[in-house]
Amino acid sequence: MNLLHLDRKTIFTASLFAAPVLAVQLAQPLNTFMGTPQSASATSAMQLAPIDAPAELFKASELQLAVAEKINSLRSGDDSVASPFYYPPRPDDAPATTGDPVVAVRTMPQFRISSILTARDGRTLAMINGKMCAVGTHPAKDWTIISIDADAKTVTVSSDEDGETLVLQFGRRTNDRE
Repeated sequence: MNLLHLDRKTIFTASLFAAPVLAVQLAQPLNTFMGTPQSASATSAMQLAPIDAPAELFKASELQLAVAEKINSLRSGDDSVASPFYYPPRPDDAPATTGDPVVAVRTMPQFRISSILTARDGRTLAMINGKMCAVGTHPAKDWTIISIDADAKTVTVSSDEDGETLVLQFGRRTNDRE
């Protein structure tokens, strides 16, 4: 029995797995000459010297000369140049200063009970607006669950702001009226 007999597929598969390992092993001695990424550092900004090109190689148009002049004025530190990103506010964007009182209207959140169940530990849970809730949790902003009655299929919630209490029935939305 010849143990060294390998077919082409096995050799090809082995070479695919061995090639990256071999490449890393061969690249490690290069670190002594070139350094590692941890030893790399940023270079300082170099001052670019103007290039004196012969006039016959480059003939600038009037627009190019105007742009070059603008760039030179910006580089010289002239503070009279406005930022290209600043736009003064338009008069119609100004806030209203009419003195009318602002009335804050509190909107009632929508509560929809999709299920009420009793957990193994004895707690009663309700699925409200797609969120599993227990007594003491907040199904909506500024609303707290006070009680869950599985037999009556109701959930009692209270507003944290003004203490208003709502009794929610299974299968009804809060704005449904009889």
